[in-house]
Amino acid sequence: MSHNRGTGLTSSSWLASLHELTPALQLNYLFACLFAIVALAYLMHRLYKQAITYSTTRLEQKIDERTQALALENKRLHEMSQKDPLTGIKNRHFIEEVIDQDVNRVKRAYDAAREMGQAPVKADMLAFIVDIDHFKPINDTYGHLVGDHVLTQVAQRLNTLFRNYDYVVRWGGEEFLVVARFVDRQQIDKLAEKIRLAIETMEFGLEHQGAIRLTASIGAAPYPFSVTQADKISWEQVIHLADMALYAAKKSSRNTWFSYRAQETQAIPDEVHLHPDSIEKFTKISTRSYYRKTA
Repeated sequence: MSHNRGTGLTSSSWLASLHELTPALQLNYLFACLFAIVALAYLMHRLYKQAITYSTTRLEQKIDERTQALALENKRLHEMSQKDPLTGIKNRHFIEEVIDQDVNRVKRAYDAAREMGQAPVKADMLAFIVDIDHFKPINDTYGHLVGDHVLTQVAQRLNTLFRNYDYVVRWGGEEFLVVARFVDRQQIDKLAEKIRLAIETMEFGLEHQGAIRLTASIGAAPYPFSVTQADKISWEQVIHLADMALYAAKKSSRNTWFSYRAQETQAIPDEVHLHPDSIEKFTKISTRSYYRKTA
């Protein structure tokens, strides 16, 4: 027989004492027991829900943390994919991603100006392709590490010449693309000369080998190519025209720039074939040449 040591009552005496109660008291007692059982069940349910909520919250926090970490890593990888690993400036992939937005912005500015019967103001993009003159002999004479050092310094210098929201891009090899954004096209020759002079006056210090001086050739073209026929030449064709202008500068005397712009009085054909003979009919060519023997 079991005993209740706290009260000194046996189970049989406890039942006997329960039977001695009146039916009403017995019912109250049973209700009290039932209430205690229900309260205990409710308490256990609340504790269970709290445990589930806590576990869910912790899981959501971990998911958020992982998601944020993944987003940051994706952002880092995306930025790396847009950056030239040698010079630290933007690369071709970057310009291919962002240029359509800028082209559309230029088109909207020109459309708005046309509707108002005004000339667009600071709505152009100016493309400059910069090529370091006689770069191969630098690599051959001093080695590729020196060549890399030269490219990095040129990239840094170009960055200092332009605004933070202009584009300075490693275009490939010893070529750079600079895009001056939302300026007046009348600035194109001035900026081309600014680039040429900046590189000509640079001194590239070499460890144990003194210093060398270099020059650059530059080809430039604006987008839109024509103010009055803004939709005739695409951005890609403008880059091709700037490349043609660069070729003319290299073929000329080096340490020079050529800029191509539309002759607004001449109609641009609907189907444009970009080669020197065909563009002469509608292209205005500006240039300035200098001679200096590079080290």
